[in-house]
Order: sequence, then structure tokens, then C-alpha cells
Amino acid sequence: MIRNERILAAMLVVCGGVFAEDAYIQGTGQQAILTDCCPGADLRVEVDYAFDEVENSMRTIGLETSSTGNAFHFLVAGTDLYFGIGNTWTGYRPNITADTARHTAILDAKGGALSFVTDGATVWTTGITNATTRTGTWPLAVFGANKAAASLVTYQPSGNYAKMKLYSLKVYENNAIAHYYKPWRSVDGAFTGLKDPCTGRCFVNCANARTQFLSGGEISDAPAWDLAETHNEDVSYQIV
Repeated sequence: MIRNERILAAMLVVCGGVFAEDAYIQGTGQQAILTDCCPGADLRVEVDYAFDEVENSMRTIGLETSSTGNAFHFLVAGTDLYFGIGNTWTGYRPNITADTARHTAILDAKGGALSFVTDGATVWTTGITNATTRTGTWPLAVFGANKAAASLVTYQPSGNYAKMKLYSLKVYENNAIAHYYKPWRSVDGAFTGLKDPCTGRCFVNCANARTQFLSGGEISDAPAWDLAETHNEDVSYQIV
């Protein structure tokens, strides 16, 4: 783990972004991001977040299960936290009431465990008892759930996009860092979203409302030309 974190720190410098740990983007219930990460059996996902409000069915991250992929979800069910993962959806409830403090949720298909961390201490963990063996083919969404395909981000079943601050989303493949999505803003202020220094890609809101994320802390700036735009029948999203 120490070696991986050192490699990650070096990658952040090489890729042109040293990010402050207090930087965040903030969703108001009108935003979601589609990443380029397709969760499979070898992934561990760590989401560093803080809710602004607690509402039923809000998802910090979400990917519906498909015939060729795993479900990956961390959400609010009622007022409690809830994990969903596996070849077929299996839910794990830690009996922790959702609040507005900063936490880290970890979904580790590779290691076969789910964990919840507060102030650097693991306050809950459990083993994954169902199969998580499929290769990922659909990308993971943040602030919502990717329900159908790469070009569609939706909330499911009927909840809102998450009203939360996102500080980071780390993705490990076979225990090596593969993606590190961190808060980002274009230098002209036109776009706010996430940037992955591991790939150099930027990601902005792809929900229908087209409302930009709020942001705070010492957020990284980068040129707006990092973005490319793609459209489909009901969602416009920008991803490179």
C-alpha cells in the first residue's frame, strides 16, 4: 500500500496536478458524472465524500448489473447507508445512519470486502459473500447510477442525484492505482468536474439539467480544451 501511494504521488506530479485534500466538487441534485472506469472482478473503489443532505436512494456511485458486468453501488436506503455489489445485485447494510460528515466508502471486489472509514479509522467492514467475477463493460457513474449504457446516466429507482461534496474517487486495478478522479475547474471557470491525472482526462456534468457543479477548497485549474463533447438521444456528456 505504501508503495502504491508513493507511485500515485509521483503520477500526480508528472501529470501536472497536485491536488489539495480539502478540494471538492459539490452536487446539488442536478449533476452526475460518467467516468471511464468499468468495474470488474479486479477493482477496488474508494469514494471520499460528504453528504449535504440525506435523501432516500441518493447514490454516491452507481453501476447497474448487466449480463457482462458487476453492480457497484454505494447509496442511501431510507436514512441508512447501503452497499450493492456483485454479478447479481446483493445488498449489504452496515446499520449506519447517513449523516453530513466526511467519510470514505470502499468497495473491494478484488479483496472481497466492503468497508466504511471515518477520520482514518475503519468503523465497519464485511466480507463480500456473493460472486463478483464478471469483467466490467459499463462505466461507473458518480453522484448517480449508470443504469443502461455508457451514454446514459440516471438515478434508480426513483431517488435524486446525490447532494454531496466529492473529494476524490480512487480506483485500483489488481491493487495498483488506475484512476484518481479529483476536483477540477477550467481556467475560464466555464466547467467544473473531475480530472484524472493518471490518464489526463477531464469529466463534467452529464445530467440533463447541464447545471455546473459547485466547488470549494484549493481546486486545480486546467485549460478548457481538455474537453471533448459527445451527444446521444437524451443526454449530452463531455469526456475525453
